[in-house]
Amino acid sequence: MHYLPTEGSIAEVMTRFACFMANADPDEALSFRYRDAEEAGNEEAKAMRTEIKIAMQLLREDREFLSNLRIDPTEELTPKTFATAIEATRIMGSDLLVVDHCDHIESDADDFHPDIVVSNKVQMMALRAAKKLQIPVLLMTQLNSRVAGATHDPTIKLRPPSPDWLYNKGKKEMVGAQIIGLHRVVDPRADSKLLRRARDREVELWRVALPNVMGVSAMKFRFGIGTPRSTVLLDYSGGRLGDMGQDLLDPAPAPISRDDRDNPDWMQN
Repeated sequence: MHYLPTEGSIAEVMTRFACFMANADPDEALSFRYRDAEEAGNEEAKAMRTEIKIAMQLLREDREFLSNLRIDPTEELTPKTFATAIEATRIMGSDLLVVDHCDHIESDADDFHPDIVVSNKVQMMALRAAKKLQIPVLLMTQLNSRVAGATHDPTIKLRPPSPDWLYNKGKKEMVGAQIIGLHRVVDPRADSKLLRRARDREVELWRVALPNVMGVSAMKFRFGIGTPRSTVLLDYSGGRLGDMGQDLLDPAPAPISRDDRDNPDWMQN
């Protein structure tokens, strides 16, 4: 795998790998909460940090693992740096090229085209690389929160994302053979009054979301692979993801308009 993080370092990526091996939570490790807990006398945190250190040493000694992994952190992804990365992927014979996040695309010093033109160029380069090298090229991006939040109901953010929420969606939707969206999921056990308060922005959204659960929704699947709008739920525990199945929950409630709010029966809709 050839991995290009634009918001991370080699140490961070390797720590995540070590945490996965040790069945530890990488967020707890990278935020230093494990360390703080150990310093406070927590024996469980101490044991977990020991397991992470052992896993890290095993990774450093695993020649096969290291020979098949290349990590190239870059703060800015330009067409020239991406071309260099693609060539490195070809030489290395990697079976996967990952860019995290492709929203950090910038123009080269001698390129004065608008950002959208440069972004489209990089995405077309990714498509051509995938076809030429016959490998998946995974471009991770962000949802446009301004579009997703352009509603009177903030709980819409806990629903499967729409392709319209993609930032600069035009070229991404055209180039991407498969597009999936990650999102939190409404807890079907949430009290209706609590849901209403979340819609009114009186309580935080996490209070009505399923804990430690991530929804993975098919936003676009070309070539008849999968079913658009289907959702798989993943359980996130101890730094590991577990498949909870497909479409296990009822869809989140539809967004509520201002007109509906004046109707006392809107909670039944």
